[in-house]
Amino acid sequence: HKPWGMDGMPQPPLPPPSDEPPAGDQEVDVDDDPPPVQPLDGFPPADAFSEKTRHDPVDTFKDLRKWARKLAIWDLREAGRQLDVGLRREVFRFLTRICEKKMYSSVGRELLSMLLSVEEWKEGKALMDDDLEAALDRSLAQRPSPRPGPREPRTLSAPPRHVA
Repeated sequence: HKPWGMDGMPQPPLPPPSDEPPAGDQEVDVDDDPPPVQPLDGFPPADAFSEKTRHDPVDTFKDLRKWARKLAIWDLREAGRQLDVGLRREVFRFLTRICEKKMYSSVGRELLSMLLSVEEWKEGKALMDDDLEAALDRSLAQRPSPRPGPREPRTLSAPPRHVA
């Protein structure tokens, strides 16, 4: 008596059970843990933060912001520990220059504040530079100018006509 399939046709017999995997199959390591996060993955190149870089500062800023926003606070801390104090200082200088650009001043201050709130980014005298401290003070003190309120509608009047 043969088992019948959905199509009404007899099905071939199943092979006997075996302790060995079928040929061609490989054992798969089942590990549900994702790979550990490398905090510096996606961090812009170190030379991108220099004032005389060939990198576009706006692209560098966007990459830095994207990188920082995807990390958890503990990964930002680890990144601060892994980065050289000189590079962290360059990042802060770079961000103060970004804050001077009208279009990016608000988001620049946001990122600057985020990194300044992480102790590991400030360690090792990363902020011990008079020019940098003054620039940071200026950058963080900037506030967006208040938006003007609604204006009274202007009425356009034609100039008086001279009738001859």
